Amino acid sequence: KPGGGGRSVIGLPGGLRLRPCASGELVEGAEAMSDGTMDAQRFLAFNERLKLARERIGDANVHGEKRAGWQRRLIAISNGATENMQKAEAQLERLEAELERHG
Repeated sequence: KPGGGGRSVIGLPGGLRLRPCASGELVEGAEAMSDGTMDAQRFLAFNERLKLARERIGDANVHGEKRAGWQRRLIAISNGATENMQKAEAQLERLEAELERHG
């Protein structure tokens, strides 16, 4: 807020609201802030992991059905993040581990 020293809030589709992190650090295990916003840095880090997973899926040397399954999971994880970021992060971690096993 100009001159007010307040923290700006960014509205995104799906009702997700982000605000800048005060410390510059990610807070492990934190859900939405008390006012319904989420740490922007945490959201951006999650978004970067989604992009990397999408690239790995595209580059994987696997049958089309396997790739399609991974793509559906990635979409579901992305969609679920607006409801429960902690759950979506755990699901993405499992998908990343599976992608790692398939090289």
